[in-house]
Amino acid sequence: MDLFSLLRNNLPPSKKMINAITSKDVSLIEDILRSGFNVNSRVYEQGGETALHIAVSKANYSKPVIEKLIEYKADPSVTNDFGVTSLHRAATNDDADIAFLLQHDKSSTSINDFWVSFTRDFTHWLQHHTVSPKTLMILLIATPNFAKYPENIRKTMFTTVLNKQTPFYNCLKVMAVIDKTLRNQQIAQIPDDDERKEFLEWLDNFKRKVPTLQHCSRMALRQALDNKWNVIYGTERLYLPKSLKQFVKFNDITSVGLSI
Repeated sequence: MDLFSLLRNNLPPSKKMINAITSKDVSLIEDILRSGFNVNSRVYEQGGETALHIAVSKANYSKPVIEKLIEYKADPSVTNDFGVTSLHRAATNDDADIAFLLQHDKSSTSINDFWVSFTRDFTHWLQHHTVSPKTLMILLIATPNFAKYPENIRKTMFTTVLNKQTPFYNCLKVMAVIDKTLRNQQIAQIPDDDERKEFLEWLDNFKRKVPTLQHCSRMALRQALDNKWNVIYGTERLYLPKSLKQFVKFNDITSVGLSI
């Protein structure tokens, strides 16, 4: 055994886990977890980061690594010393599959914490960085009752999305559906691009149309999940056909099916 291997084998488990994640070594990660390592323990004493916090960051992101950690019950709702969860961290990484994390997030408070505790920082970050339209849309879809949050939070998110160089029309559609007060916001500032006319026609039609019983039922179902589960996690636990689960997740509005 060479000196490097000897030193590596003598490292504490937390340091071994950090090295395995940064090198994206799934086999080594599994060996460490099989040895009894607590997947939700702090791997960094300063800051309180868990293995999942590190794995979802932009520098270390690897879907196979995250899948392995989730397989061993990594919890996306565990916070570090600053109150930041892996879900928060993944939201600022455009490469992250945030829907996969939400699918395994059993906590009833994670999505609430995201909007209430983290919104100020996240919306500030949004104003100065490019963010994946799909990531933002998925967070909105996963929220059972977005309209319950303080008006300043909802308006800030709406304005932030609206003022992006290229508006996130799917996000605006979801916002219009889940929050009645946002339907009447001033939208004249939307840039005049090829999709603008289509979006305005859709919005006008949506506001005029009498909601169907099916639509009212899905909104009631979504709100019933509030303070229990996020919508993506919750719908997978309902005894419904896949098509209805996708309907609850607004696939008819966004034309984006969440393949989970």
